[in-house]
Amino acid sequence: MYTKLDITNLIQLTGSGVYCFINDSSKKVYIGYGINILNSLQRILTQYKSNSLPSRTLQNEFLNLEYRNICLLDTNNKSTSFVLKVLATQWINKYKELGYEVLNNKLPVNYEIMSYIELDEIVVVLRTKNRKEVVLGRFKSNSDSEQFMSRISNEYLIEVLSR
Repeated sequence: MYTKLDITNLIQLTGSGVYCFINDSSKKVYIGYGINILNSLQRILTQYKSNSLPSRTLQNEFLNLEYRNICLLDTNNKSTSFVLKVLATQWINKYKELGYEVLNNKLPVNYEIMSYIELDEIVVVLRTKNRKEVVLGRFKSNSDSEQFMSRISNEYLIEVLSR
C-alpha cells in the first residue's frame, strides 16, 4: 500500500506528493502532503522538536510513528495544492476504512460528488465544502452519470449528493 522511503527514491522528495508516518503494530498513521515533500517533512520535524505539531495527539504519538521510516503514498510532480489535498483526504479515508487511527486533526479538504443539469447534459462535479468545483464528466443519460458517480464514490470514498 505504501513505499518505504530509501536512498533509491529520495529524488521523489523534491517533488509533490502524499506521505505518511505509520506504526503498523499500533495501527496509527499521520498523512501529510506537500508541493515539495522535503520541505513539508522538514517543517513537521521542526514543529515536533519545538513541541508545536498541529495536534496534541500527534505530538504525543510522533516518536511511535516510526518517523525514521517515512512512507510515500502518492507522488506526482505536477500536482496542485488542491489535488494534493484531495489525494491526502482519500488516503486518510482509506486508512480509516482499514481500521487505523488517523492522527490528523482534520481532513485536508471536505468534498463530495454532485451532478446537475446544464442545457442538455448532466454535469458531474467534485465540489469542496467551500464551493470550489472541478468537472469530472458530462453525460447524456442519467443512468450513465449515476453509474459514474457510484464508481467514483466507491473507489475514492467520496460522498455523493444531488442538487
